[in-house]
Amino acid sequence: MLYFSTNVERQILNAPVLLYFSTNVERQILNAPVLLYFSTNVERQILNAPVLLYFSTNVERQILNAPVLLYFSTNVERQILNAPVLLYFSTNVERQILNAPVLLYFSTNVERQILNAPVSLYFSTNVERQILNAPVSLYFSTNVERQILNAPVSLYFSTNVERQILNAPRKFV
Repeated sequence: MLYFSTNVERQILNAPVLLYFSTNVERQILNAPVLLYFSTNVERQILNAPVLLYFSTNVERQILNAPVLLYFSTNVERQILNAPVLLYFSTNVERQILNAPVLLYFSTNVERQILNAPVSLYFSTNVERQILNAPVSLYFSTNVERQILNAPVSLYFSTNVERQILNAPRKFV
């Protein structure tokens, strides 16, 4: 167990590590599924499998041997399990979820829960989505363009719109 009170660089070998950094710290944990770069206060608990991450400021993470590549531009809390991913982004965030059928680009506050669904999402402003395995209920607070793949609907909403798209081949404008 490590506590660093100031700038420190550590290389922890062959063991799971609980890290608390009070300031800029760069860590490379070998033989463990996580490569970490912390630019400010961060507390990490890296186990041999899933990883719970809380980033208090700009942080870039690459979680190896896990289905998620994460880039966080500001406060973000992530809990990456071995399958679905629940994502909360407090500001501009770009996500590419590997080995999963979803590519996400969020331009502002967005909360997503992506569950085994073939959807490519681009949100231009605050949006909350819950994508289930079949129909999709969408609420867009401003201009948003959606293309739901493997589903019979192409959506473009120019202003506040609430949609519930069932198995119907419709196009809304």
